[in-house]
Amino acid sequence: MKVLWPLVGCSSADPLEGGYSFLDRNNKGVLHPGLDLNAGAGGNSDCGAPVVAPVIGTLERVITGVKNGFGNHIYLRTDLRTDEAPEGYLLHFCHLQGTALAQGARVAQGTAIGVCGRTSGWEAFGGASWDFCHTHFEVLKRTPAAANWEFWPTGWVSAQVLDLYCDPAVWLTTYVDLDAVPRVDVVPRADARPRLEEDDVPLAKISDEDLKRYLEMLGTPVNPASAIVKRAMLAYRRGETRGPAVSDEYKATTADGRQVVRQRFSAGIAEYDPASGEVNWVELVLHPDAIN
Repeated sequence: MKVLWPLVGCSSADPLEGGYSFLDRNNKGVLHPGLDLNAGAGGNSDCGAPVVAPVIGTLERVITGVKNGFGNHIYLRTDLRTDEAPEGYLLHFCHLQGTALAQGARVAQGTAIGVCGRTSGWEAFGGASWDFCHTHFEVLKRTPAAANWEFWPTGWVSAQVLDLYCDPAVWLTTYVDLDAVPRVDVVPRADARPRLEEDDVPLAKISDEDLKRYLEMLGTPVNPASAIVKRAMLAYRRGETRGPAVSDEYKATTADGRQVVRQRFSAGIAEYDPASGEVNWVELVLHPDAIN
């Protein structure tokens, strides 16, 4: 089974690495409504690791600057709809070090939307067991009551939690198992509220500034005027993103002796041929750490 975990580097063998699981009681006795995903060698080794969308959807809320609770966090509304989630599931990614895209952005499966962090003020508790980077990940069946985007189920019993939340591990293996034949009919129900135009910002309308921020999210600057970066932005707008940049542009020689310019992205290499003016993707780089 291959599952696309939201935190790049997460292993299906041990995605929590000691973090809270679904319905665990946390340090304050509250039933934990999600998974605390960890990756790498432990501690803060996953700080800055990409957080990706496991399914197609829309960034419904991008909330930054919160000093407690969830810290920087994102709600993604899935295109996937079922009887228990007729308006789409809400995937919730928390404690992000940074966000990559603006609210309203449409994202494809595997699109990087942020980076793992420990925002929320917990860093003030130096030495506490929770003072480490991780990605708190929830799956909600609907918007919390009164659109409370900072909602936490304090005082709830398990039946209440299960009414609003799904077990994220079960949800991922049901809907995001890359080896599985789809097990449910995900056609929108006829009685579901239709999506409104203002709910979505088409990929084509995402600004160059937002796309530049996305391409630079792993710390590599890009030049929006270069042919390669223009091609990377076009790929994103077509729903074919190769991810953020992971190298500067560099000169290379092809097998047939042509002088070209290349740049690596997290899921491919772009190659610019000055003689023809064309930019092509010349290699697909798979990341076994991201899909286990």
